[in-house]
Amino acid sequence: MKLYEHPGFPNPRRVRIFLAEKSVEIPTETIDVPGGAHQRPEFLNKNPSGLIPALETDTGEVISESASICRYIEELYPTPALMGENALEKATVDMWHRRIENQLFNPLGAYFHHSTQGLGDDRYRNAEWGEHSREQARAELKKLDTLLASRDYISGEQYGIADITALCAIDLAQSLKVANLDEFEHLHNWHSRVSARPSAAA
Repeated sequence: MKLYEHPGFPNPRRVRIFLAEKSVEIPTETIDVPGGAHQRPEFLNKNPSGLIPALETDTGEVISESASICRYIEELYPTPALMGENALEKATVDMWHRRIENQLFNPLGAYFHHSTQGLGDDRYRNAEWGEHSREQARAELKKLDTLLASRDYISGEQYGIADITALCAIDLAQSLKVANLDEFEHLHNWHSRVSARPSAAA
């Protein structure tokens, strides 16, 4: 297998943390996204979406989308389980992971793209939508703070993929100055715990 990625980007980091939690090491290749390498024929022939991360399997298929890559890795290396073990756990983890993606991670991405001049074609920037996305992300942080007052991890008592995606999202939120974790006591405590895991440095 080979993972195509770019250091410093939050989506590839999600997969690297997932792999580190599994103690799985695979070769990586950096795709120079700022330099446009993800839109060049040699990469698009492998991955028509042009998105990173992308995982090339041992049989040559290419999987993109972070959650899909993690699902594939989970099936190959089921221990420790990061996406649930029984039907209820799997559904619960999936529910929380989708909420984190849809209500926190994606709005932060929208805020970044719509509030950053020179990032692509400025004709398609919408500052009002960027601000709406910022407030949507902040609202989700408040909900997570309330949730984490009564549990150790986002989807329950076990660390899993929802925590991984939330960690990457919240680190992005801090870099974009969307949030100061000092505002959120329980979220701050959770963030300290998950950031202390060795995988967080992946």
